[in-house]
Amino acid sequence: MLEISNKDVVLQIRDDLGAAISRYDFVDGHAIFRPAPGDSKLPFEMACNLLVPWCNRISDGGFFCNDTFYPLAPNIEGDESPLHGDAFLKAWTCIATSDTSLTLELVSKNLGPFEYRAEVIYTLQGKDLTIDLSVTNLSTLELPYGLGLHPWFKQDEDTEIQASIQHVITSNEHNLPESKVVVSDKPELDFRTSNKLPVTGLDNCFTGWDQRAVLTWPSRNMSVVVDAGKNFTECHIYSKNRQGSFFCFEPVTHPVNAHNWPDQSLKGLTLLREGETITTHCRFSPEINE
Repeated sequence: MLEISNKDVVLQIRDDLGAAISRYDFVDGHAIFRPAPGDSKLPFEMACNLLVPWCNRISDGGFFCNDTFYPLAPNIEGDESPLHGDAFLKAWTCIATSDTSLTLELVSKNLGPFEYRAEVIYTLQGKDLTIDLSVTNLSTLELPYGLGLHPWFKQDEDTEIQASIQHVITSNEHNLPESKVVVSDKPELDFRTSNKLPVTGLDNCFTGWDQRAVLTWPSRNMSVVVDAGKNFTECHIYSKNRQGSFFCFEPVTHPVNAHNWPDQSLKGLTLLREGETITTHCRFSPEINE
């Protein structure tokens, strides 16, 4: 485990488990991200996962690119679709440290056709955390790449989200997309003005996002502002229900199952040739209102 801290916050990173954040807390113990159990070996018990080389699910056992089908196997027990790539499951290597930042890298060459190098830089600036995540294609094949962040937050019944978004992608029973709907037609999923999480929960991708969101916990007098870079054009929100103990607000570069949109346009994904790179940036700014 790696750690950096300052007078405001503490950040812990599990280099052995996907370079995930296991703790991002105020020094007084107030959690900003949902903290991981200290001895956990489960990636989805972490505080924030890194999603490389794609986000969420891919249907149909793989995808087409340049008229070639590339098969992918499921990677999570109980889920029939390959999920979130493989970076969140692997050990990363720390390549640079300072008083304010940690840099880690991963070289992966055993995920279907993908061969890539990923790099993440975690930086503390006062209370704020910035995450710079990038991926470089090492394969001789031109392939579609995507990136995402998967932070987990504590949830209260009065938790609210405000995010300027245009559409919500509805999903079927397999958590795969069915249709794109304007958010005004789904008031319970319209977060253009601050709104509570739906009573029955949600697991949806939202498109047309302006890369900014405000998460608030009125009963905790706490808020977190999310400011994402231009490549994070979508966000994904998950909550089991309003009584759940956690929710996820995930900046992502592409919608769920972008690899298998009906026209195979790979919408939102970035086609990379050998040696090409895509980068992302996101800042989380927490505040306790006394």
